[in-house]
Amino acid sequence: MAPAQTPLPAPPGHDPGRPALALQDVDVRFASGLQALAGVTLGARPGEFVALVGPSGCGKSTVLRLLAGLQAPARGQVRSPAVDGGAETAFVFQEPTLMPWASVFDNVWLPLRLRGQSRAQAAPAVRAMLQGVGLSGFEHAVPAQLSGGMKMRASIARALVTRPAALLMDEPFAALDDLTRQRLQADLLQWWQLPQPATLFVTHNVGEAVMLSHRVVVLSPRPGRVAAEVRVAAPHPRPGGFRHDPLFHATCREVAEAMEAAS
Repeated sequence: MAPAQTPLPAPPGHDPGRPALALQDVDVRFASGLQALAGVTLGARPGEFVALVGPSGCGKSTVLRLLAGLQAPARGQVRSPAVDGGAETAFVFQEPTLMPWASVFDNVWLPLRLRGQSRAQAAPAVRAMLQGVGLSGFEHAVPAQLSGGMKMRASIARALVTRPAALLMDEPFAALDDLTRQRLQADLLQWWQLPQPATLFVTHNVGEAVMLSHRVVVLSPRPGRVAAEVRVAAPHPRPGGFRHDPLFHATCREVAEAMEAAS
C-alpha cells in the first residue's frame, strides 16, 4: 500500500480545519446486507479539487450520494452543504440529465429558477455562463441538437451557474471520446477557477484524476476503504502540456501502483 501523502495547504483565506466536504469514519450497509463502505474518512476543503478513484463497486458513487444528502450512513459523520444546509451544492452526473424538451438556456436557468429568479433576472448569469463554456449561439437549441460534449458543457454550466460552495462530479466525461474528454478536462479547470468550489470528482481514469486534482484518493475494493492519498505536486490549474511532464507520468504511476496494492 502506498503511504498517505500530506494534503495540500489550504488555499488562501480558507480555514484548513473545516473541510467543506467530509466523511468521518463512515460505514454504509445496504438493506441487502452488502457493506459498501467501511470506516471511510476523506474530504475536500474550500477551493480544493479532489479526485476519487478505485475499482468498480468500491463505493465511489456512494460517497457522492452521502455528500449530496441522498443517502445516510450506517455509522459515522457526513459534512457537506447539502447535509448541513445553507450553501449550494451542485451535482454533475455521468449522463448530462438535461430536460430534453427545454432549450439550453432554460436548462441552465433551472437552478436559478428554483431559487426564485425570473428568466429576465437570471439572463445575465446564464448568458455569461454559456459564453464561458463555449455555448454562445446555442441558447435556443434543445439537447437533441447537441453533441455529447456540448451536452456535458451545458450540464456543467447548469451546475456552476449558482457558483456553488461544493461540486460533486460522478464520471462526467466517461462516455466521451478521448479528444473531447481532454478538451473538457482543460476547460473544466478554467471554469472551476471562478467559484472554486470544494470538489470531489469520481473517475476510473488515472490520467484524468492526476490532470484535474490537488489530491487523488484511492479506495480499496468493496467494502471501500481509503487505501492511499496521492498529492499532485504541480501548480493548479494545469496547462495542457502537463500531460507530457515527467511529474505527470510519475504521479500517474504512483496512483496506479496504489490502486494495484489496494486490490
